[in-house]
Order: sequence, then C-alpha cells, then structure tokens
Amino acid sequence: MNAINATLNPSDDQVFTDTQSIPLSNFEAERLKHRQAAIDYIKLVIPNWQDLIISDVEEDSIHFCGYSGGVDSSVTGLCLALFNPNLNLIGIMTDTGDEPISVPEILDTIEYLTGHKIVVIQDDSLYGRIEENGYLPSPKSRWCTKVLKIDPWIKYITNNFLSSVSEEGGRKVYAYAGIRYDERDRSGIVDIDGIETIHPLIRAKVNREQVCDIAAQFNVLGSTYYRGRSRSGCESCMYQTYQEWISLLIWNRKKYFKAASVEKVPQPILDRYKYDDSFCVKDMGFYTLYPISSIVRDEKSSFEVNTIFNTVERQDDKGKITWDYKPKPPTKKKKEKAKTGTAEVQFDLLGGLPVEEDISPVEVEPIEVIKGSNIIIEDEVTLYVAVEHYRNKLMNMIGNDELNSIWQSRLISYSTAVSGLTKQLHGYSYHRAMASRTAWDSVEQYDEESHISILMIKFPKGIIPKVDYQSFEKVFTWKYGRSLVEQAHIVSWINRVCDLERSKEIVRLSKVNKRRTQLTKMCEKTVANHVAAGSPNFGTVIGVGHYRPKVIEERSIDDSYDEDQNSVRCFMCSM
Repeated sequence: MNAINATLNPSDDQVFTDTQSIPLSNFEAERLKHRQAAIDYIKLVIPNWQDLIISDVEEDSIHFCGYSGGVDSSVTGLCLALFNPNLNLIGIMTDTGDEPISVPEILDTIEYLTGHKIVVIQDDSLYGRIEENGYLPSPKSRWCTKVLKIDPWIKYITNNFLSSVSEEGGRKVYAYAGIRYDERDRSGIVDIDGIETIHPLIRAKVNREQVCDIAAQFNVLGSTYYRGRSRSGCESCMYQTYQEWISLLIWNRKKYFKAASVEKVPQPILDRYKYDDSFCVKDMGFYTLYPISSIVRDEKSSFEVNTIFNTVERQDDKGKITWDYKPKPPTKKKKEKAKTGTAEVQFDLLGGLPVEEDISPVEVEPIEVIKGSNIIIEDEVTLYVAVEHYRNKLMNMIGNDELNSIWQSRLISYSTAVSGLTKQLHGYSYHRAMASRTAWDSVEQYDEESHISILMIKFPKGIIPKVDYQSFEKVFTWKYGRSLVEQAHIVSWINRVCDLERSKEIVRLSKVNKRRTQLTKMCEKTVANHVAAGSPNFGTVIGVGHYRPKVIEERSIDDSYDEDQNSVRCFMCSM
C-alpha cells in the first residue's frame, strides 16, 4: 500500500464515522488506517471530491453500485463507500464465467477498504450458453449482454428489493454507474422502473487518468490492463481489438484457444492453420526475441537536435512511423508518346502504378488452391508488425549494450497497411499510458522506458494463406471475416521470423563484443537448427522503424478504442 497520508481539515470529519469510542481489534484498526489513507489519496487526485458525497437522497433509500472488476466501476464503488459510510450501499457483480482471474481479488480489496458487501450473481455462463445456443454472440445478435448481465441484474434487484419497496411504498432506489466525465455522452445504465441512476464520476468531473491513478494506488487496476486490455468484461469479448486478442494469446494461451474451440470453422481451414511444431524454428511465444529499431539501440536522444533557439526538438514526427530502412516503392514509369501499330507500345501506355506508403503492397495474381468447393488463396504477404520494448538505462551498468537494458519485449499487433497499424497504435499508446501505474511510478517513466519498433515482414507463398470466409456456409467466429485460429497462425509465423532474425543479430554482436552468454548460446542453437534444415525461407524482415506516440498532453479519449464503433463495449459489460 503506497497511499500518501495527507492531513485532514477539521471540517472533513463529517465524511467519516466516529470510531474513537469503539474498541477495535488490531485487524480492524489496520483496516481503518488503510481506509483513511485511501480517502486522503483520493482527495489529492480528485479536486472536486466533495461532489462524491451523496447528501441529496432520502434517509431510508436503497443504493446499488454495479461492479465488473473494471477500473471505472471499481473506483466508483470505492469512492462512494469511502465518502458515504452511512449510505445503504449494496454492490452487485454479475459474473459471466469468463471474467479475468484478477476480478475476485479486486472485489476483495474493495470490500476490505470500504467494509461494504459486494454480491456476486451468476445465473449462467458464457460458454454454457454458447453450447446451448449453438452459436456465438455477435454485434447483430448480442444475447450475451442481455442474458448474462442485464437479466440477472434486474432479476436480483426486483426480487430482493423492488418488491419490498412496492409493498412498503415510498422508498427510493438509486443505482450508481461508473461512467466518467470524459465519456459523459455514453449511454447509461439500463432503465428499470422505480430506479434512478446517478453518475458520481461525472458529478465530480473525474477523467480516465484520475481513475487509473486511484485504481493503481490501491491495487484495483487488474493485471489484464498491464497485459494489454483496455476495459473489463469477458476475456472472449467479440469487441476486443486485434491487439487485445493477441495480448490474450500471449499471456493466456489456454483461455485464447478455449475461445477458438467454440468457433465454427470449416475443417479445410483448420487443417491449413494446423500448428506445425516440427518446423526447425520454434514459436517461442512470450519469450520470442524481436528485432529492434535504432531508437531502441541508440536511445531516443539519437533523434534529438539542438535548435538555434537553444531548445531540443525530435526529428521523428509524433503519432507517426519513422523508418530506419524499408524498400523503396516502385516508381511510376514514364509514359512515352503514343505510337500506333504495335502491341508493345499499347502495353507501355498502361504505365506502372506506384505503391503509396499508407497502403499494403500491390498484390500479384494469386494462386488458387481448391479445397472441395471453397478457395484458400496462397500468395506472398507483407505485414507491418508493432513490437514494444521496455528499456531501462540503469540496467546498462552491467554492460553498455541493448541486450542488458531491454527487460521485456512484447508483440502488440500487425496489419497489412501502415495506416491500419498506426491507428491501432494510437489506441494502444493511449490505454497503455492510462494503465501505466500498474508497473511504473508514473506515465512519464513508462514513456521513457517504452520503445515501439515497427517491422516490415515479407512472407513467401505457402506461409500465410488468405481465406474468404464468406465462401463457406455456417461460419461462426468471434470477429467477422477472421478466426482466432487464423490469428494464432499468423502470430506464430511472425514470432518465428522475428526470433530467427534477432538470434542472428545477437550472435553477431557476441562476436563483436567477444562475450558469449547463455542467451548467445540459445541464439546459436536457433540459427544452427535453421541452417541444419537447409535454411528454408519462411519470411524476411525487409524494413525496420519505430512509432513515436503522441506526447502525453495530446493523448485523449478520441484515441480510445471506445471511440471506435468496431471495438466499443456496451455499458453493462464494462460497468
């Protein structure tokens, strides 16, 4: 517990219960100390903390706070209970059976700090209902929200409270929703007759950064945020982004492939994407070595220049990709003046089309492999891949090279286009900055250690097929037009290419530095296995660069996944 002990003003005493006259056990005394520390810290973070005090409600009214295990609902409940100890507050969490494993710990922490009870309801489970229904939820058939979230919530409140309120008459019922001030235009809680909804975070003008600050301070910011999730809810949520699904694959393969197992994918596709464990270069998963860009190797200062005004400026643009090297796009052929009479001249009039930087490379005519009556296309594929490296300068004390100072690397996402990957990185860097307190002291420290390399990888024919899912009947996947088994296949080959490329570089560096470590030996083995198999071509890194996030002050909710209709969650799932 790192909460700061601030001095209370005498006028603040009305917020708390008078405990001085009550004999306390050591445990209870310790809990009250932590509770007070939490209140003090929240006051420092939220200038308008007085607006968290609920004073304009009836004395005998009933109050509900919905929990999802997510950061917004957790901080809402934490603030409500701490600043309103005499409020008849009841916490409710509807469990879908697909919640992150950190959720129970978060709820326990809130109960410990506040002393108020949280009721967990589970009438059904996501995977149980999928088996019963025979198909997955989708944006067009979003039965999961209604069946697993809304219906149990309404049922519990109606059976346990609204019926008695109706019989007694006159008692008001209030529900509190974890919607922040910076998303105040978002749809609120589901309407139920007899219940009034209140938004404490909107009243106190609390934004995402403040919420994450408080949540990280008191261990209610779940581990899935550190791993790459942007919101709470089911780990198999259909509204997850590419990056979030990849995060699940890297950090929890068992859960990822459980989600993949309920997709209805034709056998020819499953056969084509079958994992090849016998290949000479292995997929190392979380432990994959990834090539680094010059900004990682030479540090961010290598892109700084001194101006004539004695200031320092970066040469790389904010929110864009800067390349160390990449293939030049094909140049447009000069058109010759028309000469009639020959087929050769007529062909030359067509000219050549240049490849723009923000679109995927021009595709050649594909080879079609017939699988029954369906088509799986085998062709060359070029992907743009983002990898985040965390580098700490202090670790250079044991040796001045990037091998010592990089303490973790993680695959973020990939795209067939620079523009597509850049858009993903805007959202990723926003959410990573907001959740940075899970592992760093500040967002500034996170920004200092974070380096995002961009890799341009060209795969030959036969490695990454293209599948037209629409040509198959009765295909049900979590995301329209792609399957989880396909994504796992692509990630596997990205990891193999990257691990081999980086292993070669590490072996080369060890010879230059004349230092052979355990890591060097592992890399030598990877390279040797590839050579022993005849050095098969399964992909090549043909371009390397880096993405520079926007400065902290310029990152906003407009970059959030919740502003994208393809990835926005519903309120009840992220409450």
